[in-house]
Amino acid sequence: MESPKKLLIINPLEDIEIIKAIASEPRMQMLALLRKQPLNIN
Repeated sequence: MESPKKLLIINPLEDIEIIKAIASEPRMQMLALLRKQPLNIN
């Protein structure tokens, strides 16, 4: 069964803290893992 795609919309003028959090190295590694297969990352 294919999982639905999810979309995160960020306004860089208002959400700079979100951009900083997503751009951190551990988060980038988690996102790379999630692209390969669905996982539960806490």
